[in-house]
Amino acid sequence: EMAQTRAAGYESTARWMHSAWVTAKGEKMSKSLGTGLSVPSVLAEHSAWVVRYALGSVQYRSMLEWSDQALVEAQAAYERIMNFIERAGVALGEQPERAEIAGVSADDLPADFVSAMNDDVNVSGATAAIFTAIRNGNTLLSKLDDRADGDAARAEVRSALVAVRAMLDALGLDPLAEPWAGAAGADGNGESREHDVLDALITEQLNARAEARKSRDFAKADAIRDALGAAGIAIEDGPQGSTWNLK
Repeated sequence: EMAQTRAAGYESTARWMHSAWVTAKGEKMSKSLGTGLSVPSVLAEHSAWVVRYALGSVQYRSMLEWSDQALVEAQAAYERIMNFIERAGVALGEQPERAEIAGVSADDLPADFVSAMNDDVNVSGATAAIFTAIRNGNTLLSKLDDRADGDAARAEVRSALVAVRAMLDALGLDPLAEPWAGAAGADGNGESREHDVLDALITEQLNARAEARKSRDFAKADAIRDALGAAGIAIEDGPQGSTWNLK
C-alpha cells in the first residue's frame, strides 16, 4: 500500500497502525472474496456520521464485526448525542461556536476520555466517557429550573455541552461540524429538509399538547402523545419543555 501511494504521487503517512480485519458473519470482509461492500452502497442507506461511528466503535487492533446491528447501535448513539446537544442548546439559547469546540486542547478534555485515548487509542472507553458526560449533562438539565443559582447552573450545562462536543470532535464526530451538520440521514441535505418539515409538524403538536396540559385537558394531551407514539415519535418532557426523537 505504501508503494502504491507513493507511486500515485502522494506523500505517505508518518505513522502506520495495524488494523484488524473487518468481518461480516464471522468471515473476513474482502474484495477478493467477493464479500466487500462499496462505500456508495452503504452511504445510500446510512448517514456518513453513523457509518464513521460504527467503523470507529472498536479499538483499532480489534476485529470489527460489520452488521445491521452495528449500524442500528450507531444510529441510536447519534440520537442520544443529538438529543442532549439539542436540549442543552435550547436551555442555553444558543450553541457554542465551532471555533470554541475546536480550540479545546487535549489537556482540557475530561480525564476519563484522555485516559482511554492514551490507552492505545481505546475508542470504546472514550465513547463510554462521552456517554457518561451526556448522562451527567442530562441530570444537570433536569434540575436546571429547580436551582436557585441560575447563572451557575447554566454555566455547568454549557461546560458539559462544550466537553461532549469537544470529545466528539477529537474523534472527528462533532455532529455540528462540517461535513456532518444537517446530515443525520442517508442522503444529507434531502434528509435534513425532511427533518425540518417533520420538526415543524411535531412542534405544532407539542405546542397543542402543552396548551391542553395547561388547560388541564389531560385527555387531549394524552391523545396527542399517544398519536405521536403510534407514529414512532418518542416524547421526552423536561423543565424547558418537550423534545422529540424517533423511536
